[in-house]
Amino acid sequence: MGTALLQTGNAGQALPHLESAVSRQRSNARLLATLAQAYFELSMFSDAADHFRKAVRIEPAELQFQLGLANSMAMQQQYGEARRLLERIVARQP
Repeated sequence: MGTALLQTGNAGQALPHLESAVSRQRSNARLLATLAQAYFELSMFSDAADHFRKAVRIEPAELQFQLGLANSMAMQQQYGEARRLLERIVARQP
C-alpha cells in the first residue's frame, strides 16, 4: 500500500505504511530505499539519508541507493560528502 501511495504522489499518506513495513522487514534494502524516497519527497532529508545509508549497507552494489544517499546529503548542504560519494560511484561505474 505504501509503495502504491508513494507512486501516486501521496508520500505523506505512504509514510506510515512504509514505516510499518520497514519495522517488520529491517533487512529489506528495497523497502528501506522506498521509505527513504518518501522521506525525501517530504523534504525530510536527514531521515532519507539514514534510510538510504541502511539500504546501501545491505546492498552496496545498488547504485540507486547510493545516488539517493548522495542527493539526500546534497539537500542537507553536505556538499563535500555528497561529492565524495558521487566520485566513488563514478570511479566504480565510469
